[in-house]
Amino acid sequence: MSKENVEIVRAMNNAFHRRDVEGFLAHLDPGIEWWPAADEPVTDVHRGHAGVRRVVADILDVVPDLQAEIEELTVVGDRAVICLHYWGRAEPSGVPVEIRETHTYAMQDGKVVEVREYRTKAEALEAVGLSG
Repeated sequence: MSKENVEIVRAMNNAFHRRDVEGFLAHLDPGIEWWPAADEPVTDVHRGHAGVRRVVADILDVVPDLQAEIEELTVVGDRAVICLHYWGRAEPSGVPVEIRETHTYAMQDGKVVEVREYRTKAEALEAVGLSG
């Protein structure tokens, strides 16, 4: 993965922090497939910009101040393995939310074409053919 693609991953995270959904989507291929972690309540794939826009809106409805920090970014060929730390407060209860998960991003022609979520770095590394 090129330095340019690493910068795309960082730009996506920055757009998320600014709540710039269109800026976030600009880095995703129109045919993006975003696969939730296997233990999520709903594991259906989110397809295309419309699908990703819906899931982001749903998440921000529950945790409107959600933040995401990239704790580690590993490059493996045309994929990135990104360890993320999410935190915020659920609405309307104010209950703190804190989640750590790892995503794999497949990149093609300067766009993210696939995202897969995993609970652990070891699972994500295994998915891209490396040991954790």
